[in-house]
Amino acid sequence: MIFIGKSVKVLQAANKTYVDIEGVIIDETKNTFIIKTNTGEKIVLKKDTEFNIDNEIIQGNKITKRLENRLKSRRS
Repeated sequence: MIFIGKSVKVLQAANKTYVDIEGVIIDETKNTFIIKTNTGEKIVLKKDTEFNIDNEIIQGNKITKRLENRLKSRRS
């Protein structure tokens, strides 16, 4: 699944400063999302974080792979 361009809200996180961050995912790495918010860009770790992405609840621990590796594993 490609997340760039999708709406996102952080529901729960080990780092409580991430909770309630919302905006649009503008980039991602293996371990982070870069989210464009009304107050600027925020880098949020995927690990131990629960996201609402386009009204789908997603556990960050399950998506801590590079985009190209996630796509390859879905095809197999």
